[in-house]
Amino acid sequence: MQYIEYLDQESGLIMRPPSWSNPFGDGVWRSSWFHASMLVIRALAPQQHAALVAEHGVDASKAGIFLSFFRAHCLGGNGWAMPKHPEQHFSRDQLVPLLYLLAVVAKFAPECKGDARAILQSLIRLEEQGNGVSDTPQGRIGRNIGYLIDVLCDAGRYDLNYRSSDLPLFLVPCFGNINCAKGNRRGAYKSLFTLALRAHQIGGWAASEGLDISDEYSVFNALAAASLQCLAWGKDDADVRAWRSNFAVHADQGWGPAFQLVAGRPVTDAALQAWANAHVTREQDNDIIAAQRPTKIRDGIISPNLGPASGRFLLLDHVILQALRLIWK
Repeated sequence: MQYIEYLDQESGLIMRPPSWSNPFGDGVWRSSWFHASMLVIRALAPQQHAALVAEHGVDASKAGIFLSFFRAHCLGGNGWAMPKHPEQHFSRDQLVPLLYLLAVVAKFAPECKGDARAILQSLIRLEEQGNGVSDTPQGRIGRNIGYLIDVLCDAGRYDLNYRSSDLPLFLVPCFGNINCAKGNRRGAYKSLFTLALRAHQIGGWAASEGLDISDEYSVFNALAAASLQCLAWGKDDADVRAWRSNFAVHADQGWGPAFQLVAGRPVTDAALQAWANAHVTREQDNDIIAAQRPTKIRDGIISPNLGPASGRFLLLDHVILQALRLIWK
């Protein structure tokens, strides 16, 4: 199999295998992880990128197709639509890896920055009006995610004025000084972001309106949030070191190489390469990124030793793992 078999040429979406139900379901989540990873590899390891193009027929330019399609078809004043799957509500689980993709674009893909900026502007308008990415509880944008948005709006990235619906609350103690209010808002959001990641460390899962820690799928998405911060500030920044340390408990419990890389644990070339030919069956999982089910990796239900065979589908994890290694090395 090749990665190109999962790519919808019109939208740039990375689909589930067409023979599975709902091939476009969770398409923003899957596509954001994949395209962000390809852009990182192109920028930091061009020989690896060339090898992926030769072997799988897909390259980093497909990220531009995805962002352009998303901008044209999915943005709205009352929320966002899921591309080619409108019956699914947009959620935070789709949003967090999309923000990671926007951070990668800001750093490594200037040719995509116009579409990425328009998407971020649409998100800011939702925030200013107090709307979520959908009108469901899962679509509310928590303040810890607000910190990610605020970071993306910095002059070094998209240079946008982040207007959130709660900004007036921060203006009062600042006597109307907008810069003071924005500084206090960022500090408050940053504290909530730190608390959300710390909750992963203690292993207690609970629901929130931001970085969900309600299941392992969402804990995996938090790796994207931490990697966004690494791109913004560098891995040696004190805050980034503290944020990545929250994933050590999962890395040490065998949750797989994605958690090990972000936590700073050693991952050998052989262990990483083993995922290049990993496949999965529909019975083993409901998607083609195994790292979203880390306890299945821990328990040996999903393994990099699953080679090609009839009825099995190629996993995308090797691309994601290569990019995480490059970001965090």
